Amino acid sequence: MKMYVDGCSKGNPGSSGGGGIIRDHRGHMILAFADYFGLCSNNVAEAMAILQGLCICIDRGFLKIIVESDSLMLVNIINNKVRPPWQIHSIMAQIGQLIQKGSFLFVHIFREGNVIADQMASLGEKVRNQIAFTEDLSLPRQVRAYLKQEHDGFPKFQI
Repeated sequence: MKMYVDGCSKGNPGSSGGGGIIRDHRGHMILAFADYFGLCSNNVAEAMAILQGLCICIDRGFLKIIVESDSLMLVNIINNKVRPPWQIHSIMAQIGQLIQKGSFLFVHIFREGNVIADQMASLGEKVRNQIAFTEDLSLPRQVRAYLKQEHDGFPKFQI
């Protein structure tokens, strides 16, 4: 299974959200989630999105997950390559405790490969609430469109 996560901050610091999508080994959506984190920086939002995603996975018994994030800094922190800044130290400590409960591999992904998680993070900031989707038909139209494009194998480019 894979979980793609992202955070966003409108203003950095500003109004923030986070979200992601959990997929099975065939790439099919199992669950998508979004949440509002209030006023914080993009690094805090990214870390909170990872924390929330891990909580969801553990609560559902998904204990062998590849976690993909477009935040190279957070992936490096989790993989013990760099130390966390003080602003996210406590969040990273919580993440460290959670990853002991399963087999989680954290890898960096480019933004182009993380579009759906980005859309879910923006949705969390927009609706200012916690929301989860277990069926792709219930996803917002734009997110469904990206999911279909990925499923159909359309390439993604950033200009």
